[in-house]
Amino acid sequence: MNISREQVRQGRELIARAGLAARVDIRHGNVLHMPLPDGGFDAAICLEAGGDICVRAADKPQLLAELRRVLRPGGQVGFSDLVFTRLPTAAEDRALRALLYHSGRELLTDWPGLFAAAGFQLGTVCDIQAQTLPTWQHVQAAYRQHAEQVQARYGRRLGLGIARRIDRQVAQVAAAIRRCGSYPALSATAPGTLPASLRPVRSHQHEPEPVSPHLRWRPSRRSGCR
Repeated sequence: MNISREQVRQGRELIARAGLAARVDIRHGNVLHMPLPDGGFDAAICLEAGGDICVRAADKPQLLAELRRVLRPGGQVGFSDLVFTRLPTAAEDRALRALLYHSGRELLTDWPGLFAAAGFQLGTVCDIQAQTLPTWQHVQAAYRQHAEQVQARYGRRLGLGIARRIDRQVAQVAAAIRRCGSYPALSATAPGTLPASLRPVRSHQHEPEPVSPHLRWRPSRRSGCR
């Protein structure tokens, strides 16, 4: 399931090209309101959905409630997403908003703590930030490869300005993630039943639910698991 219609379209093309259309079903949808049956899945893998543009800080407990709803009792979750452990500089924050549509403050999240507060039993928790950092080098290289197309469309002067701004923003985002970010990857087991207090509801608050201090995510200085 993906919130982006374009990524769903591309995914279906790749699935068909691999001859897997009869086995793999990709759908457009919102992780906060999944059109899926209660207890219909043995496992769920959730990659970079918690930091998606459609998920506000106050919606994060609802995301976990939806995961818990669609899993059978004892179902398994694999989860990974970018978080920030401290605020970036003002310039880095502007670049984050431009490229990721989130501010650094919105990425201050303790996902292991939120999973535990939602009733999941945590398994392995790793910080894979070091493995994700090379992605930004690839992103920067991809933008540079398309610089000529940008100039052809917008003219040399405007195109060069756009290309330079994007190049600078990608570098600022990468620096902010390297200095302030973390990338928890965790496994968790769903409990037996879903309490009424955790059933998905539309929230109008602007802050996530408080998490017990002893559950807060504190990544190590180097990649590792606990």
